[in-house]
Parts: sequence; C-alpha cells; structure tokens
Amino acid sequence: RVSNEEHKNWPRRKLQEIFGNLNGQRIAVWGLTYKPGTDTLRRSASVALCEWMAEQGASPQVHDPAVKTLPAGLASKLILQSEPLAALKGASALLVATEWPEYQSIGADSVAATMPVPRVIDPNRFLFQTLGNDPRIRYITLGKGSL
Repeated sequence: RVSNEEHKNWPRRKLQEIFGNLNGQRIAVWGLTYKPGTDTLRRSASVALCEWMAEQGASPQVHDPAVKTLPAGLASKLILQSEPLAALKGASALLVATEWPEYQSIGADSVAATMPVPRVIDPNRFLFQTLGNDPRIRYITLGKGSL
C-alpha cells in the first residue's frame, strides 16, 4: 500500500529536510531488529534505513539490546554501541527505529546532556512521554514537530 511506503520512507524524508546532505552526519539509531523481543535483522526497516544513511555518507551509530555483533555486511557501514547513550555521543539526531521498552527508561536529562543539539526523530511517538514535552529536545514525529 502507498500509505505503508510513505510511512516507511518518512524518516528518510525528515532526515533530508533537517540536514539536506547527510554526508558527515553522525546519526544515532535506537533499535535495529525487525521488532522488539527478537534478534532478527531480516526484513528490518531499521537496517534498510541505516544502509541508506551510510550510502548518503552518514555514520549511523546504532544500539539494540538484542544485537551484540553486526553481520559482516553491516559491520563496515554501522557503528554498534553497547549502550543507548553511547550511540548518542556526538550525534546530530536520534532516530527511534525499534520500540524496545528499555528506551523508555532513558530520561530527557540524559538525552539533552549527551547530544550536542538534541533532535529526536520518533515516527510513532514511542518516547513522547519521556522526551516529547522537554523544551531542550526538538522532538519530531509524524503529524507533529515539522520543521
């Protein structure tokens, strides 16, 4: 369906709106797996998005609680971090890709203190309760927070 494709490509469009050219941008990505509670990377929209970012010249810094090592094809394109906040260090934006419950325990203070310019792209409003109303964070989600 067209609406599914539009939703899937929304993060790409948002990144391009914010940065124009992604070359040299460090983008944090929380969640790589197909869905929470699995370690499956097959058919993962997050993996496809990270590969696209790498093709655009960005450096995706990723965290996923179920992923301890990256497959060879991804290891050269992505930087895997063992902690969610480590993925934010030096990042221009955070993209919430897989909705792991662990991410809801990370507060706005930590995000604001770790990112140079706190920008959170959260298509499904998953972290709205913890990050969405903090004035230090530019919280961008579908239907809200456009440029």
